[in-house]
Amino acid sequence: MIHVLYIADRQVKPKLFALVGAARKLLLVAGVPPYQSGAANLRELQPFATFEKDFGDALEQVLVVDEGKVEGMWRDPMGDLGEALYPGNASAAATVARGYCLIDRGQPVAAVKRYGTPKEDEWFLLDALSSCLPGVPRPHLSQRPGKNPKRSKSVPPPKPTTPPLRVSPYQVLGVKPGCTLAEAKKAYRALLVQYHPDKVAHLAEEFKALAETRTHDITQAWQAVQRELK
Repeated sequence: MIHVLYIADRQVKPKLFALVGAARKLLLVAGVPPYQSGAANLRELQPFATFEKDFGDALEQVLVVDEGKVEGMWRDPMGDLGEALYPGNASAAATVARGYCLIDRGQPVAAVKRYGTPKEDEWFLLDALSSCLPGVPRPHLSQRPGKNPKRSKSVPPPKPTTPPLRVSPYQVLGVKPGCTLAEAKKAYRALLVQYHPDKVAHLAEEFKALAETRTHDITQAWQAVQRELK
């Protein structure tokens, strides 16, 4: 079974801990970053859907989804789980916070580092599963990302990009064209308080990147509106 939890949900931490405590199978807990949270059916995300098909009899999964919403900006359920599973082990706790973990009846058996998207990390997840589930073959070392001789060692493969959405600076600030300079300034300051990177300096890299991007967009929009209304 694949359970899906959302960081914007105020009850995400107790729900996550309840699933961990109730699991009677090997449990894979995975953080899903914001750029994948818009998938139509999160239970079909790879490699989790394949794991469910191939190992569902012995494996249960929990996807902790970061939608990139401001409501969840201050929550770090994966970090909380890492600290609970690995008290006194900051390195392992940080690995869980930013990646994946395998848990057997409430006890941690593996903390798996995130290197890319969950699909890109499939080799590392399979490698960890092979040491915990009988019958799961260990993936071949030649298929390990970064070890494939066909892949350049000096130049990493390009990441897919999507064209930026064309939105007006007024839409970014959440005000209508024709508003006063004071109204635009008030909206700008309110957004800046929400998304300033200093507020998420202690959280995972995904939060920092989101905050920096939003702050840049908000500032650019304010400057454009300010020039137009002056």
